[in-house]
Amino acid sequence: MLTPKSLLALLWPLLLVWLTQGDQHLLVWYKADVPVYPSRETGNQQLPLTFAGDSAKSVTLLAVHIVNDGKRTIGTETSVWTLRLKAVTSSRVAIVSPIRFHPAGLVVASTPGSDPQTVALNIGAFQPGAQIDVTLMLVNRDQRRGPLLELATNLEGLPRDIGWGSPVDRLGQRLFLPILLGMIIILTVLRALELKRQGLLTSQKLTLGFITGQLLLLLLGSAFVGYFITIGLAWVLLRLT
Repeated sequence: MLTPKSLLALLWPLLLVWLTQGDQHLLVWYKADVPVYPSRETGNQQLPLTFAGDSAKSVTLLAVHIVNDGKRTIGTETSVWTLRLKAVTSSRVAIVSPIRFHPAGLVVASTPGSDPQTVALNIGAFQPGAQIDVTLMLVNRDQRRGPLLELATNLEGLPRDIGWGSPVDRLGQRLFLPILLGMIIILTVLRALELKRQGLLTSQKLTLGFITGQLLLLLLGSAFVGYFITIGLAWVLLRLT
């Protein structure tokens, strides 16, 4: 006999495959965006700043987190692959702090290039869950247009994403809608049973205002509970895969 427990055991592997990334996936996300100049401290004061011979009218520090959130290693043990970050909305970009990485044996090194808008990292075997943190300085960033960075690698066909949002946030976005729908169904059934027990499911009681109020309560309750379930489940799934 198929019980709820056995059904969950059958569906759990399929759920993991659907919700998590594929065999290989490179994620680059922005952890912090800190204006250095102009800033609240400098106000409207114009400072004679230059970088690499160019006048710097604005300077921003961007904390970037690079992670392999897939299931297979990116690259090989015998060679390095290259990750490039191009600052399409800034005239120049540079790495301004030591590169931090995990695990300790990971091979990571920045490589100089001729394009002032691009920084490049040579990376060895990038295992699932491996992480790299770099702080970039963006010079003369245009606040009005386009994305902060463009991501490219020399590995053809490598699935990749770049932007705001951690792995938990991105998985949570995929989980939220089905969880919300499930919560609405569950809470609707429970509320209907409660109203029936109280004798309120009669034609005299079911006015438009009463029904509207109940629907609003169900939607707000489902969204509130669903949000915390989504974040918790996303956190657990990322550690099980």
